[in-house]
Amino acid sequence: MRIGIRGSGLMGGKLGTIFALRRAKSLGARMVVPHWAFASRQFVGRAHQAGLEVIVWTVNQPEALRRKIADGVDGIITDYPARLAEMRDRCGGPAERDRRQWNDRKRRSESAAPELLQNF
Repeated sequence: MRIGIRGSGLMGGKLGTIFALRRAKSLGARMVVPHWAFASRQFVGRAHQAGLEVIVWTVNQPEALRRKIADGVDGIITDYPARLAEMRDRCGGPAERDRRQWNDRKRRSESAAPELLQNF
């Protein structure tokens, strides 16, 4: 099931991020899918700490692809998958390593996620 969480526009920055992640976890989400421009490195880090995957959309420009890979997103939706694969191989390393890193992050965060989100 897909559930959208839309911000009111009044709450941005750290507070808006924490609210969105807390709401996603309360709904049982396993991932968040923000527009690529809103998925900063800090957002991705907080989502991972909460045990959530981050899939961004629609990233088409090479520099934006490189930046989102460097920011640590778990997936990228693009109109140019060959361009993404080339960029991932150049910048982000093999997909298997990425899967292992995600599984390690997920195991570490499963027990810490509820506490992390309650502290804010």
